[in-house]
Amino acid sequence: HVLPNGNSIFSPDDIEALYLLYNNGHINNTGTFVISVVTGHGTSYSIIIDDVNAFNTFSQNNLIGDNFSSFSIGYSAQSDLLENLYGIDFVSANEIAMLQALENSGLSLLKGNSDYSDWQKIKAQGRQTVDVGCN
Repeated sequence: HVLPNGNSIFSPDDIEALYLLYNNGHINNTGTFVISVVTGHGTSYSIIIDDVNAFNTFSQNNLIGDNFSSFSIGYSAQSDLLENLYGIDFVSANEIAMLQALENSGLSLLKGNSDYSDWQKIKAQGRQTVDVGCN
């Protein structure tokens, strides 16, 4: 499903690019690193690395070679399923599918409000997203 505004959230390619930045030594401090995206759909998201060991394992299992193809196809299929079978709107379907794809990845997804002054960590719970209490 392609809209003129493009993706409403990070794409699988963005997650792979994050791994390549990390793996090639371009992230000096994973504790302070943030990658963000603002979309034509009016959505804004950031990703932080919460657990480097989990991110390493996740990356090895999902973001290299044929495993990346499976990761990308799985995300797209889940997003399409949520939208077409369950009638969830495009933006929410992409959000839920990405959260599900990143489960146990060592990464956390934060959603920004319209003026970027507030960011809330979110996770998937069933076919919806919920806020995660930040410490």
